[in-house]
Amino acid sequence: LDPKHPLVRLALAQHELSLDHPALALGLVEPLLQEKPDFAGAWLVKARALEALGERVASQRTVEQAFSRLHLVPIVAREAIGVSRRRDRITEAMARARMALSLRFDDTTTRRSLAAMLADLGQVTEAIDQYKKVLALDPLDLGTVLRLAELDAANGKVAEGRALFELARVLSPEEHDVHEREGKTLLHLGEKDAA
Repeated sequence: LDPKHPLVRLALAQHELSLDHPALALGLVEPLLQEKPDFAGAWLVKARALEALGERVASQRTVEQAFSRLHLVPIVAREAIGVSRRRDRITEAMARARMALSLRFDDTTTRRSLAAMLADLGQVTEAIDQYKKVLALDPLDLGTVLRLAELDAANGKVAEGRALFELARVLSPEEHDVHEREGKTLLHLGEKDAA
């Protein structure tokens, strides 16, 4: 392996970051970004290193810089969505998520994030639609099955919610969270016997 190769240097920076050496990681990625300003991985390691050093504003600024250069790269878009959400810029985060999904329909992480934001804003119909698209792409996604079950049941689609809770129990019969979330949802609906 060539120690000067950009991927090797990025891997070394990631390794230093995993060892809780953010200053060393930062020292490795900054020169790399000078040489390769469109290297998405280097931008994200720099942002994480700055965050680990307690430089949250600089970390967020780094993500924004990366997004301005590389908004078509899904991992950069996801980080920028996260920054927007942490800054409580939900409209911006949703626009970024929609843009990312227009480029990459199968990005379930971004689609799940968009669905959660929509649900938080009370846009339940669109949130349910997004969660259904996640399940079409990944039918074994237990978290999405549970969230969709909760939303369906809470919004008058009790039979659909029950069917999804049943699917969740089949997918993960020993998972305590499945039974707990189903019970809470049914209790909320006033079905004490079923809960």
